[in-house]
Amino acid sequence: DWYSVFELNFEGAPSVWANNPNEVYLQCKTWKAKYALIYQNTGTKLKEIWAKDFYVVSEYDWNDYLKKY
Repeated sequence: DWYSVFELNFEGAPSVWANNPNEVYLQCKTWKAKYALIYQNTGTKLKEIWAKDFYVVSEYDWNDYLKKY
């Protein structure tokens, strides 16, 4: 949860971050998490490497909600 992320935001704290499927899976196991947030550049489809062990519950692209000036 986000509370944990903020509470662990100091030098030497255990990491909650990962950026590849194997590391994310291990982090989920370590933290007993049922879900993971995957981030990529705006306007991109989820990379295929995630499909093996994860499935999409929901998507959100910030760019879809930014005001265009």
